[in-house]
Amino acid sequence: MIMPPGTVQVKCSYCGGLILVPPWMGGKTLRCEDHPERLAVGMCNDCGRNFCGECLHIYHLKTEDTEAILYLDTACLRRRRAEKANEAVLGGILLLIFGIFSSLVSLIIGTVTIILGGGIVAYGIRKSKETPTESTVDAILGERRQMEADPKLKEAADAEKLYNELRTHYVNHWGPRTGIDLLQNEIRAYMRQGVSFPEAVRKLHGRARKL
Repeated sequence: MIMPPGTVQVKCSYCGGLILVPPWMGGKTLRCEDHPERLAVGMCNDCGRNFCGECLHIYHLKTEDTEAILYLDTACLRRRRAEKANEAVLGGILLLIFGIFSSLVSLIIGTVTIILGGGIVAYGIRKSKETPTESTVDAILGERRQMEADPKLKEAADAEKLYNELRTHYVNHWGPRTGIDLLQNEIRAYMRQGVSFPEAVRKLHGRARKL
């Protein structure tokens, strides 16, 4: 096949297929900021730039009220981790200062506070130098492909998904403690009949859908 001049050939990171991007789409096709030869799969939630699946990390943001999933490029992920580490270092320094003044009143309290503050500072410094371990989009897709290729992994993942649906159903109807205990007892009852955990979950899920 003869490609028109200016056509860009990119490789899909999910299926491995080749995609031809004609020149007239050049201005509309989003490319990765760090790998211009690759198509972008998403946008960093912090900086708003576009990146491929190798550059975007999945970051779990947990606060007192909410829990969210963010997509961050490596630089923004390091920045967030550095901010947390700096907070720990600052807290440790404040404890060190407090410990120094406390030692003038009580040597024991001051010493313990200084040791605690020094430990927090050391922890913050160590965290600031760690390499980000959050999974990338490509890594998650790779695990999914591996799961789909391995029947046992796929069966376990499907069972976990069905179990979570059952747990939500039972908790909504009977409350957290009673619902979970009832669910586990019913799964054990199926397993005593000689079936595996995934099969027991599927049987119970099928029965719950009929109710």
